[in-house]
Amino acid sequence: MSQSDADENVTRDRLGTDTGVVGRSLSLPYIVFAVVVLYAWYFARLRYALNAEFPLATLQALADGTAYKPFQFRALVPWIAGWVSSMGLCDLKTAYMAIEGVSVVWLFYALRYLLRDYASGWAREGLPFLGLYALPWNYILPRDIPIIVPSDIVAVALFTLGLALLRERRWVWFYPVFLIGTLNRETMIFLLIIFVLVEWQRMAKRQLAVHAGIMIILWGGVKVLMNALYGGNPGETIEIYHVGSQVTHLSTNLEMLVSPARLLVILSSFGFLWVPVLFFYRRIPDRFARRALWVVPLYVIMIILIGNMNEVRVWGEMLALVVLGLLAGFSSTGVDQSA
Repeated sequence: MSQSDADENVTRDRLGTDTGVVGRSLSLPYIVFAVVVLYAWYFARLRYALNAEFPLATLQALADGTAYKPFQFRALVPWIAGWVSSMGLCDLKTAYMAIEGVSVVWLFYALRYLLRDYASGWAREGLPFLGLYALPWNYILPRDIPIIVPSDIVAVALFTLGLALLRERRWVWFYPVFLIGTLNRETMIFLLIIFVLVEWQRMAKRQLAVHAGIMIILWGGVKVLMNALYGGNPGETIEIYHVGSQVTHLSTNLEMLVSPARLLVILSSFGFLWVPVLFFYRRIPDRFARRALWVVPLYVIMIILIGNMNEVRVWGEMLALVVLGLLAGFSSTGVDQSA
């Protein structure tokens, strides 16, 4: 065999080996996508099979615009599901389930985008699965108040994507996400609080005021629109009292905090992923993650005043912060460590 033939064979062998490596590497995202889609389909079907519709805000009533406030104010998903059903593409419940499945996939990739500075390679593909691990603990396993609220998973996905865009100051994309997310649930306002906490003393005050003002206008505009459309519906915009009673959420929640069984349900949120974040918070070097986590106590106070603490689906928007804090505590690569 001539030297040129030998060199050609060596080159062919190298190309074959490299192509195989590249092929395996390129196949990973497709495998991950397939797994996530299967998980999303199973999760959506399981949640809608095991959980009941809330009598004051059934799937049909939400689509018709006749549900109780504040559930009817969370209009994005009912609008989409109602339109899909009216087009004859599928029945109403299937439309809601499809939106939920798509939102689970969306959540996974929003987490991947948010966490991309904390890992690479296989870890980058695997870490967002922590979010999927946490979902059943808040939306399927607890049986105290097993109801379906269609805005839930969409809210988690939009909040996560908004958080990632906020971290990178990608305003052109952030504001549409913030607006759409507010049409889905009012809790998007906590992104404004995170923005102020993170950017205070780092962004020029005038610039900070402009961005905060835009968020307030968008959020307030959606609230005005919802009140114009559904202000005459029964129910209260802010539920200090339980529906149809004089018992406050605050008094009920304080009772729950001294009930071991109910307290355990509350503590099980996110599959207990929040526990290491609490204990290792001081080890988090990333300014954004560290300061963004300050919003969690404010969120807890809100739930104590106007929500049911053991209805752990209400904690969903904090999922991205819990996972971010968990990973930031174990990584200092490619993150801002300034105070």
